[in-house]
Amino acid sequence: MVHREQHEEHMAHDADSPDKDHSPRFKDPSTFKDAEVAHYIGMSESWLRQSRMRGNPKAPPYIKIGKSVRYLKADLDDWLDRLRHVESGGRGRLA
Repeated sequence: MVHREQHEEHMAHDADSPDKDHSPRFKDPSTFKDAEVAHYIGMSESWLRQSRMRGNPKAPPYIKIGKSVRYLKADLDDWLDRLRHVESGGRGRLA
């Protein structure tokens, strides 16, 4: 997906950027907040929140840490791969 590739390029650029704050604060690039996920998968933050609240089985998996919601990059990549459709004679089917 285009968004996934753009996000990975952005993360690589940030890590190498000399003007970035390299303080000892820990930022795990394998966990995402709503805004990061929305950009990564090309959906809105509102859709993510509503999907969680409604228990949408087609929404990406997430984890809760206290009241905080986080998404694991590996889970998002697996979820996106499961949604991939391959065209075959005019009807889409899962890859």
